[in-house]
Amino acid sequence: MSTICKGGHRRCPVADSGPSQQMKQSGRSMHVRPLGVRAFCLGVLVGLGLPGQADARAPEVKAHPPLTELPRERLAQLAPLLRTGDFVLLESDARGWERQVTSITLAKASPQAVREVLIHPERYEDFVRNMIGREVKPGPEGTFDHTWKLSYGVASFSGVNRYRLLPARPDEPVGEVELIDPTGMSHYRWQFIPAAHGGGTIVVVYGFTDVRHSGGLIDKILARAQTLEHGLAIITQLSFHRALCAEAEKHTDAVPPYQRPAPGTPATSFQFLLDRGLLAILRHQGGRLAELSLTDRSRAPLAALRNELAHPERWTYVPSLSRVVAHDPRDGLPVVEIEQSLPLMSWTTHFGVRAAADAPADAPAAAPMSIDLYGLDGDLRGAFLRFDLQPDALSGIQQIVLRGKLAYDRSSVVMRQLFKIEPLFEDGVNVGLTLVILRAVRGEVERRTKTQAILGLP
Repeated sequence: MSTICKGGHRRCPVADSGPSQQMKQSGRSMHVRPLGVRAFCLGVLVGLGLPGQADARAPEVKAHPPLTELPRERLAQLAPLLRTGDFVLLESDARGWERQVTSITLAKASPQAVREVLIHPERYEDFVRNMIGREVKPGPEGTFDHTWKLSYGVASFSGVNRYRLLPARPDEPVGEVELIDPTGMSHYRWQFIPAAHGGGTIVVVYGFTDVRHSGGLIDKILARAQTLEHGLAIITQLSFHRALCAEAEKHTDAVPPYQRPAPGTPATSFQFLLDRGLLAILRHQGGRLAELSLTDRSRAPLAALRNELAHPERWTYVPSLSRVVAHDPRDGLPVVEIEQSLPLMSWTTHFGVRAAADAPADAPAAAPMSIDLYGLDGDLRGAFLRFDLQPDALSGIQQIVLRGKLAYDRSSVVMRQLFKIEPLFEDGVNVGLTLVILRAVRGEVERRTKTQAILGLP
């Protein structure tokens, strides 16, 4: 059983008997049976640093980074788009590290119903997957603390969340709710905004999950693909977010029905989100990820972006790619062998590459361009990635949309077990490993363009 020690440190031994091997990470320990795949995968979970697990190397760090809100009147207009998928806005600092993750969903429930579910953590174990813990105690300055445990049968993880109920503003039906980890830096704020088009509540969670102070295996993973920091933060934040919204939908009064925007009215847009960062849209079917799209912006020339995306054999600079080799074409289609790797696992796939025939490099400025990668064989056979480039002639800013789905669990026992333990690991892994490609290619083209401008090269 997992326990909390003085100073907020955790011990996470696996509750199992028989011969075992002990591993220690950042002041925490776990016991893993040799050759036990499930226990090994749970060891990976320990290394990934679940919420509430403070860094044993720096327990004195308890500052909670400020969270920046989005305009409520713009968020209230998003219902037409949120009906088909969840939004996650990823903001990064100059180093590419997590600054803030904002998850946005549409709950078919009233603001009062969603908030009521959130502020009663003693009931969470009734509907949050693998959560145990009904203990709630008063905290300082009117707050209250919830002690929780995530139990996976052969391992468990503990933590404490401190709740602060904020007063409603004049234009709010209910006040916001703030959650912090009193032993670390993780910090969340929940908003409940009535959808302008009806259909329920726009539930917004602004968050910062302290992934980088997990230590152990997580350090090795981030060294290979640091964008997985954002993916792991998504797992932590969105799993809780979605569970609470689903529960609220079971216990709500009637909500105003959804009404389509009137003909002739401006289309609902998420461009204001792109002003802040990169937008991930996650579409699910049957509880599993069906499709992911990432939308970003770049000031690099459109032709340069398309040229680099259409030649993945050049992507040797992408941190998560350990092998990139061009092969002979198949049926006239260029083929490239790509090996993606992380500590303890890797995937090798032959991808066919197709660039839209009607979008040459010298296409008119307003013409969209697309590049498709399709897994022909190997570990990710059947996977697809599609890059769409949409220019904006007025601003000179290009919009890059990456759509796809990579079945990392098809050939990896470790991934299959992790996805069974927590299905939203599939969301986080797909976001983290596709984001590293998008950002690396965009960054390489932008650096090359800047260098050429400095040297006066065409």
